[in-house]
Amino acid sequence: MNNAQSLHGQYIRARREALGLTQSDLARAARLTPAMISRLEAGQRRGRPPALRALAEALRVPPAALLERAGYTAEAQYWREREVDHERPDPLARLPYAVSLLPCRPAVQAALRTLLTELARDQDQAFRERFEQAVTRVTKPAEPDASRFELLRDLIFEPERVPPTSS
Repeated sequence: MNNAQSLHGQYIRARREALGLTQSDLARAARLTPAMISRLEAGQRRGRPPALRALAEALRVPPAALLERAGYTAEAQYWREREVDHERPDPLARLPYAVSLLPCRPAVQAALRTLLTELARDQDQAFRERFEQAVTRVTKPAEPDASRFELLRDLIFEPERVPPTSS
């Protein structure tokens, strides 16, 4: 398993979880086997373009998003040119993956995913201020880790500014 396949699998898993689907649900929607979904998410397979296009439809993302992550750059470009009118993918799809990288217990990660999803749905100024206060409490002013909250802040409050990942 190489790093690109691992990131590709993590993207598929994060999007599936963001949609609240099980592997079986996703397999049924994409007309694939649950074993194939498992192998894709584990980074053991990258999938062929037709299967990835069906998977993209089930995950509600543009086909180019999966094709490019799987290393099919020419095919991804072909589909990107045809996706002009396709709706933008849900920025919350990256949230479960971002939270999974945090060094904390699974129960805390689950609570964070729930809280952040609710904050993202109601982007009221008061919630933004509370987020900033919480970041201030857990970071020191000159700490280099203070920037680690930038992507999370953008994902929650300004998703249109977050460029799609190219990994």
